[in-house]
Amino acid sequence: MKIIFSLLLLSLSACATFPDTTIEERITASIEPQIGPVRKGAVVGILENGRPRFLTFGGLQENSIFEIASLTKTFTSLLFSIAIEKGLVAPETTLGEIREEWKRSKLGRITLLELATHRSGLPRLPCDFHFKDKRNPYADYSEDELVSSISDVVIERSPECRILPAPTKESSYSNWGPALLGNAL
Repeated sequence: MKIIFSLLLLSLSACATFPDTTIEERITASIEPQIGPVRKGAVVGILENGRPRFLTFGGLQENSIFEIASLTKTFTSLLFSIAIEKGLVAPETTLGEIREEWKRSKLGRITLLELATHRSGLPRLPCDFHFKDKRNPYADYSEDELVSSISDVVIERSPECRILPAPTKESSYSNWGPALLGNAL
């Protein structure tokens, strides 16, 4: 998805800026100025006449692995809007309506809309979050742990975990909320 999304954005801006050049030249002109000490490289996929091909920058290969990080929140919210359009959920659907184990939790009253808009009152990370490798902190946090993370018992064992009453008037950035939204969807 990231490659397609990036390609779409790059193609739109490149077409407007360089109308008499090839797609490769347009993409290259758009990406090369972005490659620097912080952004190490990029891989762009092009699907033309049913055949994929790739442009690579900054020493990367077409099979390089990327961590798309918080961009997943955008895709999760997009899936949420699709689920609403299809009538599968409503913005007011609560976590407790989605999973039996969430029904019993005080946090089961949080709505999917509150999760999507960072107004659930949840802190940035789950109360039971732990990691062994700071370079890949989510590698050893399981789906089972995510599902049980909103149980009253888990939260009570973590007195340092501050959960605001939902919905909050102000947004509070959270990785935990969108993770729960993605799991619920």
